Amino acid sequence: MRKIQPILLIIGAVILLVFWVIFGLWNYKQMTKPITTIRG
Repeated sequence: MRKIQPILLIIGAVILLVFWVIFGLWNYKQMTKPITTIRG
């Protein structure tokens, strides 16, 4: 049972990193596209 905990922590950290990168890229794509909608 002690071997499962570090693996779960690593998997959780990787999932958080991947989710953060995807969310950052999605925010960047949304920020670059609606430039005309923010100004208008």
